Amino acid sequence: MAAKSILLIEPDEAERQELAEVLGRLGYRVEAVSGSQEGLRLFGQNNHDLVIVEVLLPGINGLQVSKIAKEQGESWGVRVIIVSKIYQSRAMERDALTRFKADAYFSRPFPLINLVEKINQLIGVPETRAPLRPRAAAPKPETKEPPAAAPEPAPPAPPAEKPVAAAKAEKPSQAPPAEKPAAAAKTEKTPPAPPVAAAPSREEPPLGEQGEFEPRLLGRLLAKLGRERFGGLLELKHGDELKHVYFVEGKIVFVQSTLPDEHLGRMLLADGVLTEEQYKNAAVQMAESGRKFGTIITQMGVLSSEDLYYHLVQQTRRKIARCFAWPAGHFILHRDKKYPAEATTFECETFAAVLDGYRQHLAAAPLEADYAANKDLHLFLGEAREVAAARVHLTPDERELLAAADGRRTLGEAAGESPLGLMAALRLTGALVCLDVVRLAAVETHPDLESYRTQVPPTADEPEADPRFREQCRELKSFFVRMDDLNYFDLLGVKLDVEPEALHQAYVQLERKFHPDVFTLKAPQRVRNMAETVSRRLKDAYDTLKDPRARRNYARKLGLDAAPKPEAKAGAGEPPEEADKEKQAALAYQEGLMAMEKQSYWPAIESFRRAAELLPKKSEYRAKLAWAMFKFLDAPNLNWEDVEQAAKQALLLDTENAELMSLLGRVKNRQDDDEGALRYFKNALALDPHNTEYKRDLHYTEQRLKKEKDDKTRSVFRKRP
Repeated sequence: MAAKSILLIEPDEAERQELAEVLGRLGYRVEAVSGSQEGLRLFGQNNHDLVIVEVLLPGINGLQVSKIAKEQGESWGVRVIIVSKIYQSRAMERDALTRFKADAYFSRPFPLINLVEKINQLIGVPETRAPLRPRAAAPKPETKEPPAAAPEPAPPAPPAEKPVAAAKAEKPSQAPPAEKPAAAAKTEKTPPAPPVAAAPSREEPPLGEQGEFEPRLLGRLLAKLGRERFGGLLELKHGDELKHVYFVEGKIVFVQSTLPDEHLGRMLLADGVLTEEQYKNAAVQMAESGRKFGTIITQMGVLSSEDLYYHLVQQTRRKIARCFAWPAGHFILHRDKKYPAEATTFECETFAAVLDGYRQHLAAAPLEADYAANKDLHLFLGEAREVAAARVHLTPDERELLAAADGRRTLGEAAGESPLGLMAALRLTGALVCLDVVRLAAVETHPDLESYRTQVPPTADEPEADPRFREQCRELKSFFVRMDDLNYFDLLGVKLDVEPEALHQAYVQLERKFHPDVFTLKAPQRVRNMAETVSRRLKDAYDTLKDPRARRNYARKLGLDAAPKPEAKAGAGEPPEEADKEKQAALAYQEGLMAMEKQSYWPAIESFRRAAELLPKKSEYRAKLAWAMFKFLDAPNLNWEDVEQAAKQALLLDTENAELMSLLGRVKNRQDDDEGALRYFKNALALDPHNTEYKRDLHYTEQRLKKEKDDKTRSVFRKRP
């Protein structure tokens, strides 16, 4: 019997050769090509038993190839396996298996043995070779739909278990139950706990199939759809703006928008990822070929597949988050309505969309009104599952505020003490209340709080990291192990005579990949420690090699005969020409903006610092440097004085910059110098009288100064008992 034949369509040459070699050794007859046109031509000639195709292909994509192959090969029962590097959502897998008729779907990275077992199952084991595993005839299913999670039996809910939105609270109508769970009984010897939340009654108006909404109601609607594992279309409309948000099992997978500025190309252009010329070239190719914009820019080499995946997810989240800037709108639910066939789907948690909306777009006025009404209410944690799901999307400072929701602090105390600053803390708290992650409740003194406490589950219970993140951890560990055996040149992957700009680019690329910021939110402490060690070593290497004299001395110590190019050569070790300086500074500035967008503040600081060094009189570069330093103070030898100095240097170049005045006011607040902060906020408001944020900062600073003055007065004139 002839060997089973396989057609492999894979654009990446290394992966194509590796997989073809493995399948060939197993006894299959393999034909491997890089494009869909060539692949379909061979398929029509040779009638293969199995087609393995990558989704992202030039011309006809892998999904369409699967559909064509299944239709043409129906007479001999061809099988198709679709593989994808960036499409990892369950919605995409479901589409591949149903709409495009594939027999299996794999998203990278995956163990090669799993693919081999699936091939053995679909077309049989070659007679020339034994199966890789004896149990291949009954393989384990590649993917499983998660079973419907049956609700776990919850303990009797105490009065504080209900979320609270209003300041009014009723006293508990009955005493705490006489019988307590065993776990709670063991804690009765602990010291008396702080006050316990009374049982406020809050009946939210039911959310129907359609209706009007304001931003906070939109947040509750999205959270509700996520909890109910909604599948279908949520239509959002405000004036002429219309957005279609598609859900699969409670997760957002695709968003359509009528706004031109929310198309992928426009967003990448606005973020500085694409130049105007690159955008125009890609748009022309898209109009001529009909291919998708993302496919074109990856083939142009502008973005890697991984970077495209990141920007597509960010685009989806941003489209929804911007709806929180609407003062009001109308919504309609269309249950079981599926997204368009040509849609590129990415799973987006409703938690992330709501948090982005509150952080960036929700107006401050309703939050301030809620704060005035509820600042004396105490913060409590919500359901454990909701808390665990939210923690994944929070920064360390935001997690610190979440930890303050222990029933011991009021909203005013927790927000006032937060390192986020008052307004950012109110935005986060509003989002967490909306998502039922925390509750607000009035309290009364009670000796036992134990039955009301909600424990945050351990990290192991949190949602599993995505495959892309696991791959980042694997690369970090591999680099960490090899690091001690590498000199500075090998560590950065550069030659002895590397040019300054190439050296900087090599350093920035590695720093982006391994900086602790990348691993802050999801990784365990040991991984973050490794990232910090790697980052320090990279910084030492860069600092040594960027100085021509230090580089020569280091090379001499290593016993290397080669040295950097002679100093007499133009451009080696000497400052570049003015035109080159401007180009390099602009490049560094764009890198800094991209790092800020990803909240990778330390790489942003390095990029903005490089831009400011190249063009010291450019106030914009120094201003961005100061803001990046303000956002990230965890770096060694970086403190509030450094931020203040950077902001003042920028202010010397632009004395009427209200934003810098406001930044200096915030720095003074962090340094507990409210009088200094007051001066800067007044100056900022004088330069921009209509800026509500400056007015708010000034108002809060005046309140703090008044409170401090009142406290001093009471402490001096307090009567003795």
